[in-house]
Amino acid sequence: MPRNYGGVNPTFRPTLTIWPAQPRQVPAVWPWPTYPDGDAFSDGSGGRHLPEDFAIRECRDVDLDDEWAIADFVREWGSLCPDDGRDVGVALQTTNDALSRSSITHMGERHSIGAQRAHLNVLQAVAGHFVADSLKQDTAAVWASHGFDVYDAKAPWWLFQDFLNAALRVFPMHVMLDGVRGGVGEQMPSTYEVAVLQVAQLATQNRQAKCCANDRCSNAFTLQRGRRKYDETAGHVSGVRYCSAQCAKAQSERERRARRKAEATKKGKRS
Repeated sequence: MPRNYGGVNPTFRPTLTIWPAQPRQVPAVWPWPTYPDGDAFSDGSGGRHLPEDFAIRECRDVDLDDEWAIADFVREWGSLCPDDGRDVGVALQTTNDALSRSSITHMGERHSIGAQRAHLNVLQAVAGHFVADSLKQDTAAVWASHGFDVYDAKAPWWLFQDFLNAALRVFPMHVMLDGVRGGVGEQMPSTYEVAVLQVAQLATQNRQAKCCANDRCSNAFTLQRGRRKYDETAGHVSGVRYCSAQCAKAQSERERRARRKAEATKKGKRS
């Protein structure tokens, strides 16, 4: 339940910090099926690294009322629900009865589409909050659109903090032998938890989301993706107007064609 801070200035924005201060490497996730070591996104052990800005790009456009879209997303990027059923603060109710009854079968186990949807709904709200704040838009409207009650100006930030902290509990300091995951007592982060970690790092590193300047693209982004589709080292942000090199090239081509057409029209009128 959000805290009630009546009368707070609607422009309220807290200062965000993360502890430990040293950024944590975002771990790989485990999609269905696991990908071979030769896959372009593989981490070499069957896992898959989420692309930069995954939470504000790949997650954003999944239709929460389309069970097939949710199932395809989970198969590509892994389950959003923790395997051991630990609490990450997400209520599992859904207003869509069909989604409540639907499930995905993986390795003989049935996984509720309704539960996957609930986690994706929160993930979209958390990511949408970050984007709205970057663009100086209404964060309360984002949470309301995902079914949350927003009582006052601070409520969106309490929701943002509470959902981030609940998902980040799976990332304590720990020791790994030869880089191998899965030691005794180690909890495996779900795709939801890894994506929330990514949002937390974006927000606390003062990265600002912006909208792609390509007329036919509406992507929010913090880093431009390079020619190597999911290579973080290819990303850059200074002075960038487009979410990808492809968008920049496409917009440049459209503007070039428009200039040529305008010049041809101008010459035609003169003749």
